Amino acid sequence: GYRVLISPSKGVSAWTWSPDGKQGLYVYPIFNPSTGADVDSIFKLNIDSTAAIQLTDDSSNSGVPAWSPDGNYIAFAKYRESNPQNNGIYLMRSDGSAKVQLTKGGLYPTWSPDNTQIAYAMYTGSDANGSRIYVTGIDGSKTVQITNIYSRSPAWSPDGKQIAFICIVDNASGICTINKDGSGLKMIVKSGFYAIDSLHISWSPDGEYIAYATGNPFCFL
Repeated sequence: GYRVLISPSKGVSAWTWSPDGKQGLYVYPIFNPSTGADVDSIFKLNIDSTAAIQLTDDSSNSGVPAWSPDGNYIAFAKYRESNPQNNGIYLMRSDGSAKVQLTKGGLYPTWSPDNTQIAYAMYTGSDANGSRIYVTGIDGSKTVQITNIYSRSPAWSPDGKQIAFICIVDNASGICTINKDGSGLKMIVKSGFYAIDSLHISWSPDGEYIAYATGNPFCFL
């Protein structure tokens, strides 16, 4: 059977489970009367009570939340800020407190399994193909660019050794993997009839499979 957890009047996106499976995060647009526009905000939902708590305020767009493996922290992105310096990857405690900016720019944060690093995508130029993958410490230090091709939507492997991501190689979109130090780049899926358009890709817990979406069917490899 099933039960309805959320009955929103607007679209809900970016659902992600807490590591213990008792809570979930999602993004929901909230109307900001000072700007007259909707603002993406992150909410936390207790599965047992279906009580939702708003973790980010209505003053700026916040989304793509990612729970840390130990469940204590949430990484997320701020975007479409009036001051571009405020765009980037942020960290907060799982109760929404102690927010801190880790990077200037960036989207799609994903945690390393050992809880010590965050990979993310960031546009480095003015053209549409300027997105690259970076890895940073959870204090925002030791940031390293690990890709030199178009790359977005990173996903860390369960063993922590590799990162899978959406890529473009020789004008073909696909799925690539790379070692966390930037070595060993491989294109493991090259799109044929269908284009790869996943916002997120996901490893199986044993690291044997990767799930992703194409322009039509849902696939895994």
